[in-house]
Amino acid sequence: MKMLISNEELHLLKSRDSVALECENCTRLFYKGKNIILTSLKGHPNFALRFCSLKCHYANQRKHNWITISCEQCKTEILKQKSKIINNVYNFCSKSCSAKFQNKNKTLGRSKKSKAEVYLVSLIRNDFHNLPVEENTRKVLPSNLEIDIYISHLKLAIEINGPLHFLPIFGNEKLKTIQTNDARKMSETKLLQCCFLVVDASKIKYWKETKEFIAMEYFSRIKPLILEKINLLGDRDSNPDRQIQKLQSYH
Repeated sequence: MKMLISNEELHLLKSRDSVALECENCTRLFYKGKNIILTSLKGHPNFALRFCSLKCHYANQRKHNWITISCEQCKTEILKQKSKIINNVYNFCSKSCSAKFQNKNKTLGRSKKSKAEVYLVSLIRNDFHNLPVEENTRKVLPSNLEIDIYISHLKLAIEINGPLHFLPIFGNEKLKTIQTNDARKMSETKLLQCCFLVVDASKIKYWKETKEFIAMEYFSRIKPLILEKINLLGDRDSNPDRQIQKLQSYH
């Protein structure tokens, strides 16, 4: 409350006399009776003694309890309550922008089966027709954590990690859980003597770029590793004829 007279002057006024006050939001003058002011000073605050109108009351709330942020999708500036904002989580101006952002990035995220996973499996099966490939399996690790792609015959596990594995898109707690699970997968596959290969697709935003990146990873890293493991598998067999049969059956 901003009175324009002193407390001594206030006590000299009659109970119903008007007292000039200054609005805390727009600084305009407005008037209230001495009896209302005294009630407020006794410990019963009222927003009417601080602001000249409801409009100024809400404008002041907005000024102190709301902040301006940018929509992650369209970059439009929006007002949002501080209490509604979670640190390091993306903010959107509408459900439409949220959906567009998620659709644009979902090939990199942790959906049940991403486009990237489907495409990589198709590349493997196209080159190795008889090689058993398991998708999104929970049967490999003791913890039952999911492996994106698993080739049991070669003991090869492949994970495609999008931005959810590196950025707090759904909050720091969710990110911490995901990264803990990733570390556990790596530890458990090591104990099982499995090769654990991670494809980091977190920095790619569009499907065309993702497809090119997955193809590059496959031909430069994954296919040579599969061939190497098949050859090693053949070398364990002392019978040369059976070695050839194994190689032909998997390639």
